[in-house]
Amino acid sequence: MLVIGGILAVVFSVLLINDLESETITQWTVMTSYFMIIFLIIGTVLRITQK
Repeated sequence: MLVIGGILAVVFSVLLINDLESETITQWTVMTSYFMIIFLIIGTVLRITQK
């Protein structure tokens, strides 16, 4: 889960850089940010509960 969140974070940062250059926020950037946050939260919760 944390790996997926990390990959989404990389994708999100690339999309965000492209959006800042064109000065528009696309729906893909918003969607990846939501999924990134969700996966990172789930990943950290699972990591904590498995210990």
